[in-house]
Amino acid sequence: RAWGWANHYNLDPRRFLCTMTWARMCRLPGGLEELCEVLGVPERYSKKAGKALINLFCVLRPDGKYTDPRNHPKEWAEFVQYGIYDIIAMRECAKRMPQVFSDVERQLYAMTCEMNDRGVGIDRNLATMAMATAEELKAQYKKAGSKLAAKAAADRWDSDADIQAASELSITSQKAVLEFLSSYGVKLEDARAATIERFLDTQQAELLPVEVRSLLSTRLKANKASVAKYKSVLQGSSPDDRIRGLINFYGAGTGRDAGRRFQPQNLARPVYVGEKYKDLTMDAAVDIVKSG
Repeated sequence: RAWGWANHYNLDPRRFLCTMTWARMCRLPGGLEELCEVLGVPERYSKKAGKALINLFCVLRPDGKYTDPRNHPKEWAEFVQYGIYDIIAMRECAKRMPQVFSDVERQLYAMTCEMNDRGVGIDRNLATMAMATAEELKAQYKKAGSKLAAKAAADRWDSDADIQAASELSITSQKAVLEFLSSYGVKLEDARAATIERFLDTQQAELLPVEVRSLLSTRLKANKASVAKYKSVLQGSSPDDRIRGLINFYGAGTGRDAGRRFQPQNLARPVYVGEKYKDLTMDAAVDIVKSG
């Protein structure tokens, strides 16, 4: 609707059935290419040939612009034909799948579409300031982690080269942390938060130098200072400060909805951060972050 052409058509979601959702309800692959293979849809209807064309015309170039179809008339004609085959493939798959969409599920699907189209309001200033604060905290944690590694190395080795190498350790690098731990005889599968938290509760961890244990705790703090969700919010929002397309109806094989883009169903819960802030309200916390 943002470009105007959609205003001439009845796009009420109650008029449509989503082939991907339909396939998932039948316990079939949601991707059209895989679905065509499973249902035996003729090869000319598959998506294999269209991926390169999608990348050509639908993905921004390094200069921030889209490819002009007038400069690639042959590829554009193929792209148009591919789009036609795409619809034919969906229709053919629909003919071969059992009808499992109940009236209630169609209503729920339509409601989900309406929610996705309406979107969720965002606070752009809050996201921007939170991202800047998180980046600043992560830099502080990385610096503290390097100092702890250097201190641990100085207490253990006399070699200036070993101490210098330890001082350059990045606690946000899983490989670097695992290699550092291996020098103390600690073998972990990975350096994810859950793995480190379990390890810190073991007797083996208690036998490590306090600097090494503190380094692992600092890595946990640095990982919590992630800016990924803030970036997703800012990059995915519309000019009206709303982010859309967040819920995928029947996104999982169990039938539950799945989160998309910045994963709204996977937001961190508020946590207790100390007696000093026990009476701090959410609105007050937001004001603190926005004020920098």
